[in-house]
Amino acid sequence: MPQEQRVIPLVLFRRAPSEAVGVADYAAWICVCRRSQPLLGRAATAQPVLESSKVKCPDCGRGYVVVAATSGKEVKAVEVREV
Repeated sequence: MPQEQRVIPLVLFRRAPSEAVGVADYAAWICVCRRSQPLLGRAATAQPVLESSKVKCPDCGRGYVVVAATSGKEVKAVEVREV
């Protein structure tokens, strides 16, 4: 079965929300600094979010986390948040 790509919210500080792409428990998005390559992150299931689950843009240093939803054994990326 092919992987389902879903458009999910990209929630930013002091900026209008944008969009990311979620596939299973991963997400990809473009940083607000307009870095040419997308950032890629895996959904964080631990609360509070562990430092190792955060994605840092190598160009500007902004941090992001991929928020997870769980349903049974399935973990799904549901949004990306700037942290």
